[in-house]
Amino acid sequence: MIFTSNEKIRYMRRLTLILLTGILIFSCTPQQRIKKSYHPLINFVNSDASKVIDSLVPYIVEMPESNDTIFLGFRFGMTKNEFRNHVYNLRKEGFKLDYEKSLRFRNSALNYSFNIGSGYTFITDISCKKKYSTDDEVVTGTGKYYLRPSYHSTSGKLFKLSVMTKESWNNDLFDISKPCKWLERKLIGDYKSVPTVFREYSKELIGNNYSFFKEKGNTFVYDGGLIFDVVWETKKTFFGTLLVEKKVKETKISNSKKDIKV
Repeated sequence: MIFTSNEKIRYMRRLTLILLTGILIFSCTPQQRIKKSYHPLINFVNSDASKVIDSLVPYIVEMPESNDTIFLGFRFGMTKNEFRNHVYNLRKEGFKLDYEKSLRFRNSALNYSFNIGSGYTFITDISCKKKYSTDDEVVTGTGKYYLRPSYHSTSGKLFKLSVMTKESWNNDLFDISKPCKWLERKLIGDYKSVPTVFREYSKELIGNNYSFFKEKGNTFVYDGGLIFDVVWETKKTFFGTLLVEKKVKETKISNSKKDIKV
């Protein structure tokens, strides 16, 4: 095929445009997609903020405060009076919430108990579908949930709600095996599991195995360990705990390297 000089110029321009477009698509789009596919908590674990305290501090400072609504409609950022007013409104709606001046943690297996502070006891009917039932049998029971709110020492605002659960079922065998954790099941769908790498990172610093660890908005909800079964906490204060534990760990490592005569 023979081209005139003008045709050659137009042809080369089109070819150059096609090549440039291909290069841009190849070099930019995949990287942008990969970058966007990373979860923010994965980005954190892979960043300097997770490794260097001087980088973690500004990371936490820039995190937004949480005003998320959590269990029973309580909201992070509430003052003690606002929390009490919400309890009052819940009672008007028919919810059973009793104030306890001294909540006690009891372990019948180890035969000991201790005071965990003041809070509220929420009592409600609960139900759960029986596993391996051929007729979709539903077992009913009573749930008692001991609510322990935590407020900032400076602002006086709610940043954590810890819940100790006690669920009793009307079916004796069901009650012994405890295959259904009603409150934990309520979290399914509303909250998403945090990435495994972040859970492992938190586990290493805090020492909690976290049978579940979920998030929504600016809120974490997780297994609180020995005493509290479900804990809602703002992400900002949780990261603050990570900062403290990281500082403690680094101090211990530094102290262990001191020249001690033996």
